Amino acid sequence: KNESNSDNEPKKKKNKKPLIIFIAAATVVVIGLIVAGIIALGMFFQSKSFRQGAFTNWYDESADTTYIIYNGDVLPNYFSGKADMLKVNGDSTYALFSCDDDLYVADSKLTLRLVGENVSTADICFDGSAIAYVDLEGDLFIYDTASGNIVNVSGNVLDYPVLSPSGKSVLYLTPEDGEDRLYVYTGKKSYKLTGDVLPVGVSDNAKYIYYYDQYKNALYVTDKKYNNNKIGSNVKKSFVFSKDLSSVVFTTDEGTFISNKGGEKILIADAYDDFYPILLNTDGAYSTNYNMVTNAIIYSGELNNTFYVGDYSNVIYVDKAYNSEKVAKNIYYFNIDRASRNLYYLNNDSVLYYKDLRMPGEAVKIADDVKSFMADEKGKYVYYINDEDSFYRANNKGRAKKLADDVDNYTITFDNKILVVTDTVDNCGTLYEIALFGGKKLIDEKVMSLYSTVSSSYYLKYTNDSALNYDVYVTDKGTNFWNALTGVY
Repeated sequence: KNESNSDNEPKKKKNKKPLIIFIAAATVVVIGLIVAGIIALGMFFQSKSFRQGAFTNWYDESADTTYIIYNGDVLPNYFSGKADMLKVNGDSTYALFSCDDDLYVADSKLTLRLVGENVSTADICFDGSAIAYVDLEGDLFIYDTASGNIVNVSGNVLDYPVLSPSGKSVLYLTPEDGEDRLYVYTGKKSYKLTGDVLPVGVSDNAKYIYYYDQYKNALYVTDKKYNNNKIGSNVKKSFVFSKDLSSVVFTTDEGTFISNKGGEKILIADAYDDFYPILLNTDGAYSTNYNMVTNAIIYSGELNNTFYVGDYSNVIYVDKAYNSEKVAKNIYYFNIDRASRNLYYLNNDSVLYYKDLRMPGEAVKIADDVKSFMADEKGKYVYYINDEDSFYRANNKGRAKKLADDVDNYTITFDNKILVVTDTVDNCGTLYEIALFGGKKLIDEKVMSLYSTVSSSYYLKYTNDSALNYDVYVTDKGTNFWNALTGVY
C-alpha cells in the first residue's frame, strides 16, 4: 500500500488577486473620501470667508411700505412708510435705515431693530459691532449691535461722529469757547483734543487719531494725550487707511504719500492733476468704505503687499518697497480683481486692454470699439459689448468669442453665470442665461434692468401699473430667480 506523505505534497497556491483588488479599491475609496472632504472643507471656509452681504430697499407706493432684501431673502420686518438706507458696514452685513427720523439697523440674520428715535445723523463701524448716532437734541449715543445696549457719550454734539473700525473709540465735535472742539471717547472717558478741525479717522485704542484742518488744508495725527504731529500740507480730502489705522495714504500738490505710525511722509507717486488714492490691496476680508459726508474716510484692508493709487486717467502700481510705475494712462474706466493682479481698462479711444500688474511688459490689447466691459471676480476673463451691441467673452491673451447679439444689458453673477438682456424695445428686453459656448436659456421677458451683487442677482420686470413700478426677481445662488416683490420701485 502506497501512502503519501502530506508533508512532502506540494502546497496549493492561494489566489491573492481578489485580495489585491479589494485593497486597491478600498484605498481608492478612502483617498476619494479624503479628497472630497478636503474639497468640501475648503469650499465651506471659502464660502464663509467670501460671503458678503448686499442690502436693497424697495418702496411700495400703493401700500406706503418699504421692504428690505438681503442676499435674496426678504426681511420679515418692514417699514410703514418710506425708508432710506443711510450706510452699511465694511462687508455689508449691517445696514442703517432712516424712517421718519428714527434709526434702524438691519443685519445678516434678517432682523430689523430700532436703534434710536429722532436721530439727526449716524455712523456704523467697519465690523458692524457699534453704531454712533446723534439725536435732534445733540446727544451722542453708542449702540452695541450684539447686545442692544446704549451708552450716552455726551451732549451738545455736532453731526457726523467718526467711529473706529471696531467701534471702541469715536471722534466727535462739540461747540465750546467759540470753536468746534474735537474729542475722542475711548469707551471709558472722553479726551479733549483741538478745535476747528474735521474728524477723519481713529484706531480702536485711540493711538492714532487723524484730523483735517480745512483752513490750512493740513492732515494731522495725534493720540488721546494730544501728542500732535503734522503729516502733510496742501492735502486733498481723500484718504486710505490700513486696517488698524497705523498707516495712511494721502495726496498733496506734490504727489501721493504714505505715513506709517505717524512718521514722516514717504513719496509713493508723482503729482498728477486730480490725483487721489483709490484702492488698497486687501486680504479678502475688507473692502473700501467711503464717507460721503466728510469726504475724508476710507477704511481698507492690510497694507500687506501692494496697493494702487490713481487719478481720473492714470493707474499707478506701487510695490511694497514704494517703487511706483504708471501701468495705464488715458483711462475711461478700469477694473482690478480681488487678488490685485489683473487690470482691465478701457481708454478714451474705446480700446480695451489687459495688464498683469505683477509682470513687466506692455498691456495686451483685447478689442477695439468697446462700449462697456465687466471682468469676472478672479480677473481670468473679461466680457464686453462693442459698438454693434455684440457681446463677447475674452481671456487675458486677447482671444475672444462672440456669445450673443443685440445685447443691451448684462451681468456676471457672483458664481460666474452669464446673464444678458437682448432685443430691447421701450426699455424692455428678453433675459437669457448664456452658456460659455453661446447657447441661450430663456429666463423672462419685459425685463428693464439687471445687476448682480457679491452674493445675489436681481432683475426688474416691467408692470402695467406704472412706468415706475417693477416686479423684483432675485436669487441667492446661480440663476434660480424667484419673484420677491411686486409693484415696487
